Amino acid sequence: MPRRVGRLVLGMVRVALASLCLGLLIVWGPASAGLLDRAALERHVQERLGRDFTLGERHAALPVWPVFSRQDASPRLHAYLFESQDIEPVRGYSGKPIDLLITMTPSGDFLDVTLIHHDEPIFQSDSATRELYDFASQYNGLSIDHDIQFFSAKTVPSRTETTARLHGVLRGTVSASAIDRSILSAAVRVAEAGLDDPDAKARPAAPGGRIKRMGWTALQEAGLIHPIERTNQAVEKSFRGTPAARRDAAGIFKPDGLALQAWGMPVSLPQVGRNVLDADGWLQVYDRAEDGRTLFLFLDDSRYVFTDARAGEPRLRTVPTLRQDGVEIALERLAYAHKIRLTGRGSGVPETAVPRLFTTAADSGFDVARPFSLGLRIIRGEGEGVAVDLEEPFEIPGIELWLPKIERPPWLDIWAQKQGHLAVLAGGLVLLSVGLGSQRWLAYPAQRLTWLRTAWLVFTLVFIGWWAQGQLTIVNLTSSLEAALQGQSIDFLLADPMAVTL
Repeated sequence: MPRRVGRLVLGMVRVALASLCLGLLIVWGPASAGLLDRAALERHVQERLGRDFTLGERHAALPVWPVFSRQDASPRLHAYLFESQDIEPVRGYSGKPIDLLITMTPSGDFLDVTLIHHDEPIFQSDSATRELYDFASQYNGLSIDHDIQFFSAKTVPSRTETTARLHGVLRGTVSASAIDRSILSAAVRVAEAGLDDPDAKARPAAPGGRIKRMGWTALQEAGLIHPIERTNQAVEKSFRGTPAARRDAAGIFKPDGLALQAWGMPVSLPQVGRNVLDADGWLQVYDRAEDGRTLFLFLDDSRYVFTDARAGEPRLRTVPTLRQDGVEIALERLAYAHKIRLTGRGSGVPETAVPRLFTTAADSGFDVARPFSLGLRIIRGEGEGVAVDLEEPFEIPGIELWLPKIERPPWLDIWAQKQGHLAVLAGGLVLLSVGLGSQRWLAYPAQRLTWLRTAWLVFTLVFIGWWAQGQLTIVNLTSSLEAALQGQSIDFLLADPMAVTL
């Protein structure tokens, strides 16, 4: 028995080494770039959009082609055209990227999604490729803001203004998942790059994940922007009984005027920062927020200018702080020289409002997801002056809707869906292992071996092959080796739990 086990192990090692050598021979070589030249792209535009549209020059920042409409007197930007493989190559079941040609408006609406190349091993025939083509075409008319889910191949597709249910691909769950991620990942990166902004053509895509586009009013209604107002009379009342009482002549003469007028917002929250700030401003905020800081922006049009505790000027000033769980958290002023995408001027924010950026310390322990308030230290006088403290509740209802989501790897959902198949497979593999460990009993009498061998082959063909679609081939090994050699993820392999288990 030990000698037989040794020969078995030696044979397995030989097979593994041979497969490894074959894999190394196959996988060397760079991944292919975009497949279509300008002439092919122009033909695609003419066929899909019509002769009133023309292709512009490729952007320098990303391999993206602008599509212009010639229906007006002067050409107007209508859409972007790009190959998913050039933007976000996502590996399919074969370990090679699936390439799709995507036509998308600057606002993120899909005008056309066309499959142009794949290496999926079980979809090589024309009819099988048509299944993948039809799956990809379901994204036409959707947008990057849709909540898109795909189900079985027999699902009847349906869509609303915000959600979409798509049919899947028979025998091709991994391939369909790769197509879905290719389309959305590439489209989001193009949308975030701000290519329609002439100041953003050479800028990398903004980090922070997908967000919902919201205007100033919507952000304020959601509690993400908080208006701060105090009249001169209210501030003067706060200073009664202090040496600084009645030291603000302008305020005394205009008691109903505003001493404080500002709008505060936690711009390190992507839903706020990426809607309010321009791309450069968001990148500045994002870099700081990665260190564990929380950044607040105040659009300040106050007579008592917002500054931090280090500043001694101007004579009338406000030092904002954060208060959470009875603890005061200091805010430090940061220089901010970028633009504001949403100024709120249509909602009553004066043009004279100045953006002032503040940050907590990296170890402050502040958590924007928990209740907090703004502390407003109003100071009159030179140097330290005389200060009074006010408090401004800052409530963000439904904060969980706006917190950054940690994206769940898509393959985890597939493993959850295949739990039943994996349990049956595990039971079969346990029985197989018991049989291989008891070969003397298994082989005698011969009829027992015949029955058990036939039963196992039927189980392999019917359940593993047809029902659970567990396809274990040399492609699994070579694709994994190629991904490892190129430093790529093996998500495409993990998306096939039956093959991984086998």
